[in-house]
Amino acid sequence: MLLLYVQLRYHRQLSIISPAVVTSFFDVLSDSASRNGGTEQSLPGGAVYRFSADSVGYVFAASRMLSDVAEELKRQSHRIREYLVLIDSVSSAESGDPLQDYGVRYKNVPFPDTGILIGPEAVTLLSPYTLHKPVPQTPFVRWEGNRIAPVSDPDRGGLGTSGSLTIYGSGAVDELSSVLDMLELAGIEPPEGTESTAVRLYKSFRYEEPKGEYIAETVTAWARSALGSLPAQRLPLRIGTEANTGGIFQWVSSRFPALSLEPLSGELPPPRANLDSVPPDMLDMAYLLFRSSAYLYAKELPLFFASLGRNEDFLSALGHWLASVELLSDPRDLRSLNYSVWDRLRDRLGSRCVALDLLLADFIWNAYVKGELQPTFSLLGALQELGFKIPDEFLVACLYHGGNPAEEIQRMAPLFAAAGLYEAVLALERARKAFSDGAEADALALARDVLHRFQKAGVPAGEYHALRLISELSRNRGKGGEAVSYLEYALENAERIHDNAFTLDTRYTLAVLQYVNGDLSKARSSLGTLERLCAANLDRETEIAVALLAGRISFDLGDYPQAASHFQRVGSLAAGIGLQEAVMLGKAWYARAVAHQHRYLQALELLSPCAESVAEGWAFLLEASILSGKPLSGRDIPDVSHVLSVRPCESSRYDWSSAFSIMEDARRGGATPGGCVLRMHEALYRYYRSFFLGADGADEAVFIGELARRASENGDVFSQVYFYLAFLLGSSRESTGKTELLSILSRAFKQLQNRAAFISDVTLREAFLQNPTWNNRLYRSARENKLI
Repeated sequence: MLLLYVQLRYHRQLSIISPAVVTSFFDVLSDSASRNGGTEQSLPGGAVYRFSADSVGYVFAASRMLSDVAEELKRQSHRIREYLVLIDSVSSAESGDPLQDYGVRYKNVPFPDTGILIGPEAVTLLSPYTLHKPVPQTPFVRWEGNRIAPVSDPDRGGLGTSGSLTIYGSGAVDELSSVLDMLELAGIEPPEGTESTAVRLYKSFRYEEPKGEYIAETVTAWARSALGSLPAQRLPLRIGTEANTGGIFQWVSSRFPALSLEPLSGELPPPRANLDSVPPDMLDMAYLLFRSSAYLYAKELPLFFASLGRNEDFLSALGHWLASVELLSDPRDLRSLNYSVWDRLRDRLGSRCVALDLLLADFIWNAYVKGELQPTFSLLGALQELGFKIPDEFLVACLYHGGNPAEEIQRMAPLFAAAGLYEAVLALERARKAFSDGAEADALALARDVLHRFQKAGVPAGEYHALRLISELSRNRGKGGEAVSYLEYALENAERIHDNAFTLDTRYTLAVLQYVNGDLSKARSSLGTLERLCAANLDRETEIAVALLAGRISFDLGDYPQAASHFQRVGSLAAGIGLQEAVMLGKAWYARAVAHQHRYLQALELLSPCAESVAEGWAFLLEASILSGKPLSGRDIPDVSHVLSVRPCESSRYDWSSAFSIMEDARRGGATPGGCVLRMHEALYRYYRSFFLGADGADEAVFIGELARRASENGDVFSQVYFYLAFLLGSSRESTGKTELLSILSRAFKQLQNRAAFISDVTLREAFLQNPTWNNRLYRSARENKLI
């Protein structure tokens, strides 16, 4: 440890005469200590500043403070004339109090009247950084200045020694990251909005390949635009080893063809720097710069060193010092490293590298804890490379963020510190398998047991996935309210671990469950948060799903113009990312909204191209025909096998073959695929056959009634419509008794009332009961038959 002792010999008198001078003096010193990673302790008449040997670059930091002390003494020389400034190296091995050892050492030593003194124990440490002269008849040397003074160069925006943009290939995470580094070094930032969000997200998956096609394309497009607007005529490449030159040249040339590339090998530092002249604490700093180039972006370097107590002034001085020993080619650019010395530097430091790597690992881990990095296997690999002890909770987060924990769990088993958590993950996977096999009771018992294990161990990522599974099981058992409650607990865990993907997915699932349960008020209020989350994560697919959900809520409330607007937005957003299946789905639902505004010919024209690619396309054609009272002409209506023949989009996260497949069915793990759309197609097809084609209405009414009963049991949002269709068919046949008809109508109206009861907003509830086409007709029939 280095202790810097500063005492004003006439402190008491000076405090009376010029208190502002004393206050100002020690404020400057306190600030200098803070900027250089030192700590302060006030003493009578002065202060002592400590620079711990455990902190990197501590000797260099202390030398910088000596310079600040000298400058302040010179500035205040008209008032401060007699002082004692002494720095020395002290160990706490004897008394445990380094300051006490310090005082004992110099108890009977005479001091010169002026000057900044360096004690005999500190001379060797400080010699590489300071100029000094012996003080006769004392054990001290007098500080005469620092060997390398900071250079005040004109600010060229970090463009490098050539005045042109510089890109580094050695140690970069990937090629596009190298381009981002180059732009950051040049002081070029993306504008607020999509580009800035894309860069942030790209960095949050920095060790991952691929990072998301849309995000990578957006970042590349912004970089191309930023480079195209610059006056630079060439894009120089500074790189430490020629072996890496070809790949980075080829990559940049293919994506930025307007730039001519030219190596800057002549501006590299000499290939053989003399490490013997570099003091140990400076070797530490150099190692951290070399090592960080593979893990951090240029803009993060000041943040990393700030976490070590080193500010930007310190980094500026560090750059000039490293350039003086030929470890940097540009003192203002901490990326212009001399990679030819890397192996020798690592050998020279030996086991010290382990402790230095952990400093970098701690910084990366803290970035993950703050939500700046996502829990990916690539981040796990980076932390392992740096020797970081991986917490079990992070392993669980990685397993489920990777998407297929059943395949990865065996490989990761040796990494778990607690065997119980490894077993808990296995049990959760068994529960998920039991659910998919239909053994819901076994799945629920396993999931609840696993949840308790994760809660006891304090693993929020595990709790999250157990809660999600229990929510799905509750939904399948017809307990919609319970499913929402479990999902809300899961959301708390997703937000606690800052997992953007799971937070967004959970909020979307929650909004869908609120919609399916009939709580249209809460579902609608969830849309604003969802839209903000989609924008913050550039999740274009979920943004389309949210627009589709918004359209369905408006449709269920009978606000068909607003619903049509949402469905048009679905098509527009989908077209923007080339998702043709979603374009057609939005078009089909838009056409349905048009039909419910009594524009049947337009609706039929719009639906025609959708009928073969959207699962509910034919159902909407049948519905438009029924509402208009005119049969479909020149068409052979397919049966339900057509619905099953519409295939999902395999390259997408969502099944865009149907709106139901990404809402009701997808949010219900054990549901029969296509269940909702199959019922809709079958009910409308049976009604159409009876109404237009002369099929037996009594038989069809019985069939639709049974279908409506199953729809009711499954929480289908259209169950009241199916009961109402059965009532209409029964009403058209004299053989159907009035009591039976009223029973069917009563069940239809009861379903309508049950769903309306979940809508807390009175205005929305009235809109739901009377504005939608089918609900309005059902409501009038109930009134006419004295059910109201």
